[in-house]
Amino acid sequence: MCMSKRCESNSFCQSYCERVIKAPETFQVYTCPYGQLIAIGRLTVPTQYLPSSDASPTYYLQIVDRKPAREGASDSTDPLGSLMNGTDHQRRLDFVERAKVIYSAYSLAFDFAGNESNPESGNRVYQEQRTEILEGLTKREREVLRLVCTGLSNQQIADQLVITEHTVKLHIGNILKKTGLTNRTQLAILGLELL
Repeated sequence: MCMSKRCESNSFCQSYCERVIKAPETFQVYTCPYGQLIAIGRLTVPTQYLPSSDASPTYYLQIVDRKPAREGASDSTDPLGSLMNGTDHQRRLDFVERAKVIYSAYSLAFDFAGNESNPESGNRVYQEQRTEILEGLTKREREVLRLVCTGLSNQQIADQLVITEHTVKLHIGNILKKTGLTNRTQLAILGLELL
């Protein structure tokens, strides 16, 4: 596809990506000039966790939609044409949602990596934080968290625990509030770390 030459130093795709990276937004989704759906997210390790560093290194996550523009289409078709005439609006929305979830997971992983600056004290501090978070959750909240980590929907969790979906949502809201997280993806990642 068009992105096959993106690593060449003077390629058009490389120049385009460099221009997009310089934008002030930390996460953006765009369609390249060749019609490829691409998301780019900035990942930064906080400077206070890096030894003797003047600036925080910045990394970028690039997520590329590899699906053909239309069902049954091949790589030789014109994906830009179908995107421009609106026939693939749902495909773009689906890609944006998937890209946000992936970016959120990577961003959270980078935050955890930044907090692990001192390997000797890091494990002890992490164990203390883990214990503190788990002790702050009720038994039912821990059960809900465990099931969120398995990828079950709210209704599936409700069915398994024999409670209402509304109660599951309340438990998830309480867990988010207690952990200081903002979404289900972050919650699932934290749950995998804790449980």
